[in-house]
Amino acid sequence: MVSKCVLGTRNYMGCLKVLVLSNYASLCRLLEIHLFYSHSAWMLLFTFPRKDV
Repeated sequence: MVSKCVLGTRNYMGCLKVLVLSNYASLCRLLEIHLFYSHSAWMLLFTFPRKDV
C-alpha cells in the first residue's frame, strides 16, 4: 500500500487521502485523549491551592 504510494507520484494526493482516512479514527481518538488529559491537568493546576505561593 505505502510502497505503491511512494512509487506512483501521479496518484500522490489520492494515496494521501486514503492513508489519512484510514488513520482518521485513531488520530481523532488520540487527539481526544490528549485534549482530555491536558484539560484535566490545567484544571488540577488551577483548582488546588498552590503551596509555593
